[in-house]
Amino acid sequence: MAKLTDPDSLNFGTEIVIDTAGPKTVQLIATGNLSAASPGATSGVTGQAVYSKLVDGWESTLNYRRHSFPVKAYTPNEMEWINTWGPDDQTTRDLMRDVGFIETDGKEQMGLFGLGDFPADTDQAYYAQDSALDATVSNFVYTGEINEMVEIKGTGGTPDNTAYLGVFYRTRPNYYDFYEVVSGLQLSALTAKRESIPLSSVADPNIIESDATIDGATEPWQSMTLDFLTGQYGLNGAADGAVTWSAAQSYVAGDAVANSSGRYFRVTVGGTSAGNDSDLAGGSDTGVSYEVHPGEYQIGSTYYLFSRIIGAASADNSEVYQWGARQERQTTDINDNVNLDGFGTVKGQLCPHLFQDKGSGFDGTKLSLAEGVFVSSGAASDANNIVFFPHSLDGVYPNGGAGVQYPFTVNLEVIMTSNLVGGRITIFFANDDAGDNLGNDFDTDNAIVVQDDTLTNMDQVIGTATENFTYDYDVNVQRGTGSDGTPAPLKVVCIYAGSTEPIVVDANVTRVDNVTIRVNALDDRNYAT
Repeated sequence: MAKLTDPDSLNFGTEIVIDTAGPKTVQLIATGNLSAASPGATSGVTGQAVYSKLVDGWESTLNYRRHSFPVKAYTPNEMEWINTWGPDDQTTRDLMRDVGFIETDGKEQMGLFGLGDFPADTDQAYYAQDSALDATVSNFVYTGEINEMVEIKGTGGTPDNTAYLGVFYRTRPNYYDFYEVVSGLQLSALTAKRESIPLSSVADPNIIESDATIDGATEPWQSMTLDFLTGQYGLNGAADGAVTWSAAQSYVAGDAVANSSGRYFRVTVGGTSAGNDSDLAGGSDTGVSYEVHPGEYQIGSTYYLFSRIIGAASADNSEVYQWGARQERQTTDINDNVNLDGFGTVKGQLCPHLFQDKGSGFDGTKLSLAEGVFVSSGAASDANNIVFFPHSLDGVYPNGGAGVQYPFTVNLEVIMTSNLVGGRITIFFANDDAGDNLGNDFDTDNAIVVQDDTLTNMDQVIGTATENFTYDYDVNVQRGTGSDGTPAPLKVVCIYAGSTEPIVVDANVTRVDNVTIRVNALDDRNYAT
């Protein structure tokens, strides 16, 4: 059945019952034309239809006219029970659509209408009326798209839940959605009227593993952790990240402070700063005590601040994404408290999203994290494809808020014939044209041996037929100023005296994750033994 909008669809004594004998009530019954089926968006009856039916009934029925009228309608979506009338039961409230009501005992019901579609009518949205991460979670009465009333004030106005309403959609295997009604609609407080909010989802093609697999005793899942750090970080985008240290400034415990060298510290004992910031953890500020911030991580040559740490246990980006998405649907505490910070309970269902919203969080290759989330000890092969969004410093987000990444590295996979195993491989730059252009080219005495990301020369004994080297594409300046981040022509020299003829192979490194270089050496049948 469809949602009823025509008052003629309601029949007195069937779908709507008027009780004037005891406490005066109006009752809606899910029978006849009136359906209580899910989703709520396509069942029930509009408040306007109920109001109109009551008007019709009072006009046509003398016995009703013996009593004051039950409802004051301010708009089709905002009404009030009056003259000691009220809804007969909770089912009556639950059947109302597109309306909010004030009741005579001080209760207030806000109508909530969801704009957008869910993938299935059985998908269960839920809400919390407190922003605390261990708040009570309530399912909507109906599954599927939302259209129902939520009580925002109890009897006598207590409790008053008009300050916050967080609405969540988190159903596997779909993208998640969230909307906070007060801030999202720029309200000062919730009121007894209908509000429309954007809440929708589609299937997420990157959720593959089952909950049972992720929850089970298999790697990397069982070793992964999530740690929430105490302090002021602005988990929802507020401009309250770290501040740069200054003298004569009042700091409180938990504040994140950066020194002039770009390192981060956390206040352990508050006070008024004095001295200098040369060694904050060591006491150079004589008025405030600090510790090295546990959320400080280095990306490239710069340190950044984070507050939620995923210990990835060598998981790749797909595994990190799927594990994180699973944690966000847990009904229990997901804070593993690795740093022993005592942050407190974090119900998975209420955890601020760990990734950028919907399809921008993970596209099958690139993982884009939410503000303040850091992935530690993930698969090295996926490091090029993680985008971090650190907390702000003095209200300014790194890289203009566009995210930061590790300097790009390229894996050089050199695949050689087996007759080279035991010999030697050396990799040179073919020339230094992209840098200083001093003529330090291959076939000269000044040919440059390429260094890896640890500044070790790519010059070693060949241990296996496949050797891997990491080229620091964004950082390597061996060819001179300006050569970082540019294609690198290489000469791969392999030789095994008494086994193979010397061989030189050309290669070119560009901004890709992996470059495969094949070296096919001929047996040396002319070497004198």
